[in-house]
Amino acid sequence: MSTLNDENIWVEEIYQLEEDTPVLGGPGGPDNRQAQQLANRTRYLKNLITGLPDFREFTFYKSVNDPDGTIAGLAATPEGQLFRVALGAGTEPAFIYYRNDSGVAIAVAYLASQRSVDLIHSLIRGYSNEETIYEKLTDEEGGLLRQYSDKEIFDLHHRIRSNPSETVLGGDEEGGALIRANGETVDIGPLRLRYSTLPGLRVIDDEGGILRDLSDPGDAPGPSEVRSVLDGGVYFGSRTLAAFSGEKQVIHIPSVLSERLAGRDVLATISSSTTPAQASGRNTLEVIPSDYGSAAVLNFRTDASVSDRRGASVKMVSVPDASVATTIKILMIGDSIGNRQGPQLISQFLSTHGYTAQFIGTLNTSASASTANDATGAMAECREGWESGDFTGAITDRISIIRPGDEAMYMAQDKTTKWPQNPFLRVSIESDSTDIIRNGWVMDFAFYQERFSLETPDVVIYGAGTNDVRDRTVETIYSDVLNNELLLMRQLRAAWPSARVIRMLPGTSMDAERNELWSTKYVPVLRAMNAAARVLTDGRQSIVPTWALVNHDNGYSTSYSNIDAETGFGVLNWGDNVHPIGASRHLLYKSLAPYVAASYLNLL
Repeated sequence: MSTLNDENIWVEEIYQLEEDTPVLGGPGGPDNRQAQQLANRTRYLKNLITGLPDFREFTFYKSVNDPDGTIAGLAATPEGQLFRVALGAGTEPAFIYYRNDSGVAIAVAYLASQRSVDLIHSLIRGYSNEETIYEKLTDEEGGLLRQYSDKEIFDLHHRIRSNPSETVLGGDEEGGALIRANGETVDIGPLRLRYSTLPGLRVIDDEGGILRDLSDPGDAPGPSEVRSVLDGGVYFGSRTLAAFSGEKQVIHIPSVLSERLAGRDVLATISSSTTPAQASGRNTLEVIPSDYGSAAVLNFRTDASVSDRRGASVKMVSVPDASVATTIKILMIGDSIGNRQGPQLISQFLSTHGYTAQFIGTLNTSASASTANDATGAMAECREGWESGDFTGAITDRISIIRPGDEAMYMAQDKTTKWPQNPFLRVSIESDSTDIIRNGWVMDFAFYQERFSLETPDVVIYGAGTNDVRDRTVETIYSDVLNNELLLMRQLRAAWPSARVIRMLPGTSMDAERNELWSTKYVPVLRAMNAAARVLTDGRQSIVPTWALVNHDNGYSTSYSNIDAETGFGVLNWGDNVHPIGASRHLLYKSLAPYVAASYLNLL
């Protein structure tokens, strides 16, 4: 019987028999053409598959002359490739993988047997919310004396409860407990033990104030040694409160303190130096600056002592509406919080009072409430994920520079491609002072303006810092931010002597993680900002306390769990505890807008 001779050929199209195709077999005959083409394809695919390194089954077995199976494995396995040895049924592991390393079998991995997998699987059991009662003892009137279930052991004197999230010893039906332990804390009566990423061991009060640092041996503290929650400092930027005439600003009291949880036991008051206006508040303090004249005294005191106060004179600025059409050219430099509707909302709140914002930059911001990569917003230099060192060139793992001559190509790119490219940097030259060079680059705002044909800004808003909190260590964040702050501000001033500069820092949500970061990292950033301002003594620069003008107990994306079917309320968690959204995002930029106008009018 004759057979078709298949060839190693890929045939693009398969011949179709038509109604008038003659019946003719043999080599090249129409009846055999389809079969020939398919056979050629099959041969082609077989050769392709068998040519792959993983096609071969590099599996070998132990024998009398090859006790561990590696002799045969090495002989049949190319240099650098893997082979495996089957150890036999009932053994553990089932296979050992070796690499042929110059004729030596090097064990690189072990594969568990199905028997072991089945054994582990048999030990895993699900957790059900249904309680299985094994024993219940009641008295003659039905009172429960003892109960033993898969979730609880209970008698008249003892109770032990356990669920996937916590274990409780003692207590009552209302949730009280002698000992309660979960993944975060252990409560023993009124004593709570909690892990912290901070070094050492400390005793703190309910407000987060440090009563005793047990890392430092010494005598127990006396009443006079208790640390005031105000000792960590009060942070209110350049001590200026500005608002459009007749409008209010709301100070979030916890966010001016280094220990934010302590804010609930601090009373804030403000009183004018020239008018009858005064106000006080807990948690928030509402102030209409136009009622207070030009200055007021802002002070904070603790409930622990009426003599424990911190205060300062605050400049009060009432910003007038624009009487004629007024355009403010703004360069906004920042991170993802600035990118997410920053220019859009600033423009919106300025326009309400007659000011038109004209934003300058090379990267479109987002005008979408939910999509960070949207590119329909105004131009700025707000780049997702950037910290201060990305802008100055002190950090090189995220950025690249734009070569001279590539400006048009850069501007034509989409937002994702443009994002990691730094438009401010150029390669250093011999005449550059060494103190402005970072990793062979120089941050040069005049170069930036010229190469992209930008107008000179009236106001520069600089808002980096949130990602320094993410990436810098507790030990270095102050010095890193200070060095970048001094360089950036000096280079700004060298390029634009008349521009007004606003330094802002968004706050962060109120939760355990962010509160600890507030104390250990945000506060050093604020101190570095203040230190740079003292060194620079720049009368055209102002630090706006944006972190203190938003209530951070709300306004972040949320998720809910354990929802009560009757009330609809559940455990609320932040889905994103970094980026303000909704009211907090709007309030951040509403509170900033009058400072932009005041800066332009030289009122700060």
